[in-house]
Amino acid sequence: MILDVRDVTYRYPGAGRDALHHVSLALDGGEFVAVLGPNGSGKTTLLRVALGVVRPAVGEARVADRPAHAWDPRALART
Repeated sequence: MILDVRDVTYRYPGAGRDALHHVSLALDGGEFVAVLGPNGSGKTTLLRVALGVVRPAVGEARVADRPAHAWDPRALART
């Protein structure tokens, strides 16, 4: 599995509600997917969590079986 986001909850500081609430996503190498939804539904937040740009309050995001936040941005881009 190349990307594994499990049971993630994330709330932006000062926000009144979660941007993501118990969201999971798993992708194998070579898969092609689209994330669709209305404005404000959490698409960009999901991507930020999956890439380790922000850390979720609950759950975890892993890339190639390693925590997403632990990756160096250049190494992550090569992967």
